Amino acid sequence: MKRLEKKGTTVVREMRTKVVGVSMEGRQAFVQQLVPGQVLVLCNEEENPFDVNALKLFADQECAKPIGYIAREIASDIMMQARKFGYSYEVRVQAVTGGNGRTYGVNIVITAYK
Repeated sequence: MKRLEKKGTTVVREMRTKVVGVSMEGRQAFVQQLVPGQVLVLCNEEENPFDVNALKLFADQECAKPIGYIAREIASDIMMQARKFGYSYEVRVQAVTGGNGRTYGVNIVITAYK
């Protein structure tokens, strides 16, 4: 896995979206601990047999607490921009939704830098 870490200082683009796959493989335990403003680790799963552009998100720097993925269409766009323009990215938690018997979800802000 290759980390896509923030390197630039000039904001090029900002988008808001939801993390997908948060209810799979025990990820809810990590999702419910997230807090607004928390920076997430973004990694490209180049070895993913279903999508070489897959972008997995982790709650910790050690990449031991996976919380889900960026949606395929957005991930493809991000990877194209990273390759073509050299953009780097930062992902922050905007809000944790759900709870009280419902599945937790995560709204995020993705910022592109150059």
